[in-house]
Amino acid sequence: MLKIPILAHMINKTLHIISFDNPYPPVYGGVIDVFYKLKYFKELGYQIILHVYTADVIVSKELNELCIKVYFYKRKKQWYNHFSLLPFVAVSRFDKAIINNLKKDDHPVLFEGLHTTLPLVKNDFKNRKLYLRAHNVEHNYYKGLAKSEPSILNKIIFTIESYKLEMYEKKILPKINVILPISNYEYLYFKKEYDIETVLLPVFHQNSKVIKLGVRGEYALYQGDLRISDNKRVVAKLINMFNDIDYSLVIASNIRKDEFKKMYPNISGNIMYEKIKGNTHLLSLFNGAHINTVFSYQNSGTKLKLINALYNSRFCLINDNMIDEESIKKVCDVENDLLKYKERIKTLIAKDYNLSEERVLVLRNFVNQNKLILQKIF
Repeated sequence: MLKIPILAHMINKTLHIISFDNPYPPVYGGVIDVFYKLKYFKELGYQIILHVYTADVIVSKELNELCIKVYFYKRKKQWYNHFSLLPFVAVSRFDKAIINNLKKDDHPVLFEGLHTTLPLVKNDFKNRKLYLRAHNVEHNYYKGLAKSEPSILNKIIFTIESYKLEMYEKKILPKINVILPISNYEYLYFKKEYDIETVLLPVFHQNSKVIKLGVRGEYALYQGDLRISDNKRVVAKLINMFNDIDYSLVIASNIRKDEFKKMYPNISGNIMYEKIKGNTHLLSLFNGAHINTVFSYQNSGTKLKLINALYNSRFCLINDNMIDEESIKKVCDVENDLLKYKERIKTLIAKDYNLSEERVLVLRNFVNQNKLILQKIF
């Protein structure tokens, strides 16, 4: 266990954070990590200058309360950016204005994901400390998305993007001072591939204690970002399963209901869609669920949806791709054979839930020391 002395006084530092998406509301894994990291920094006395790339500029009092300044930049999703030699996810997240805003001072910069690092190609930031939050090994992640895509065109796009990201990573990372992987999977990769200080910084989330719930929930729940190919593929599989199961399935995401219906036009009456309205709404969905159907077709370290479900819901039926922490797997129901997954769902529907002491203890131990780690490395 990492032992770091607690500071005797509040830190008074300023830090730039560049986010790949709007962290409020925190409704899916990546932005949940960003938002609750902002809260930790605020509690430690850091002054945050936040830079946000987003399709829709939504100014929130929550971000203004956490940061001394918030800059918004419009994502450039024009099709021709796919023809750049640089990754689309990086090219679409660049605005010349960010260079001027970063150069107003010499404070350290935390890049949330490789997506946000294009300023390092465009300008020299040698005289300041630069951190990279590694949410994924991005080229492996996009390789996995290519496998999950039914569209031949999208398979090609994601495969090319994967190659660009691999080349781009090799160009960018030598300019970074500290890499902050989100899980062991990413940590081991970066430690092996780069001679750069690498510190495991587990996922940030809002949970502090496990909620004790009644023995029966009302439905099975799937929660995930349906802009992501892997999640879309999982939902298609679950819909196929629940078309033959006499039990309710609630699918919760951040897309509009009409978009969901267009993606999945043929669903039975026991399958419902909920657009997540905010954190309170998401927590109520977790509280009402009897089973959380959380599996993935690709391994990319810790899936925050599982952590949230373990703290706030009942049974969690997962596969090994969901998390690389063995102690967490022990308090879940694990089924890697998707042919058997449907039968496991039926078994859990009939089973009463009781919160185990093991689950409480495992999650208590898993509550990370992120606040202490931040004090040490920033």
